[in-house]
Amino acid sequence: MIIGIAVTAGFFSAWSFVATFLVMMFAVPFSLLIALIGAGVLFMDALRCLRDYESRFDAIAAICLAPVMALAAVLIFFPAAQAGERLGELSRFAVEHRRYEAIIAEIRETPREQRFVKRYGATYSVDSGPPLRIAFNPEGLGDNWSGIVYDPSGEVMLADGFDKQGRFRAPDRITKIFGGDLMRCRWLWSDYYTCSFT
Repeated sequence: MIIGIAVTAGFFSAWSFVATFLVMMFAVPFSLLIALIGAGVLFMDALRCLRDYESRFDAIAAICLAPVMALAAVLIFFPAAQAGERLGELSRFAVEHRRYEAIIAEIRETPREQRFVKRYGATYSVDSGPPLRIAFNPEGLGDNWSGIVYDPSGEVMLADGFDKQGRFRAPDRITKIFGGDLMRCRWLWSDYYTCSFT
């Protein structure tokens, strides 16, 4: 059940910033609560039936099962949510791909800096480069946002957070695209990447 909640929450968070907020506010605590209640029920049942076990090993195993299952649920939640988010990103890309390609074709004819333009039902921002890069569906809070970035050079993959001194690992020509600070990117499909900015 917890894996299902995690995958579903991750999937919908890829489609909407509001969903990401709701995941953090409700799905994570709800899943942890389910894990704790389930572990508590198993633990209490093991204690209640302690005399019924044929050997000490069986009794100890039954008592230890509850905390092990709770720990496993907690450890599995975030990887399952990340898998769901990846599926959500791919599904969103599959649905929006034709719109993205139409926008790219138009912008290639007259590339210029643009922020949060809406066309064909997709919101996008343009960094004229070179190379031309376009961030689709930029969503977030303030200057912390993420989106699907079209980058034919693939150089956005150089973004990899900060070093020990608090400086970006990637050069400014990468981290300063779209007028923000590019934190990291993950390859999505072809020349498209899922990127996070701060």
